[in-house]
Amino acid sequence: MAVPSFEARTPGLTSPARGGEEVSIESPGVDVTLSRTSRALWIGGDGDLTVTMMDGQELTLPNVPGGMWIPCQVTIVHGSTTCTGIVALW
Repeated sequence: MAVPSFEARTPGLTSPARGGEEVSIESPGVDVTLSRTSRALWIGGDGDLTVTMMDGQELTLPNVPGGMWIPCQVTIVHGSTTCTGIVALW
């Protein structure tokens, strides 16, 4: 059975993610600039999440529980973030 190819389809906001990257906060205070704007973040472990949104606004989401998808267009995850296991998807 042939595997379907989706290259010819234009992805929409409700389409599944096509790529992603792990976000590792190497040390507190050091921001992580994503290689692409995310469409969602996976949060693996509890904590506060501080990000810069695509429009440039900086937001802190306090007490984000682990095991949660956050649909958001983020460009930077700030080093003050205490969440762990973060994966950015696009």
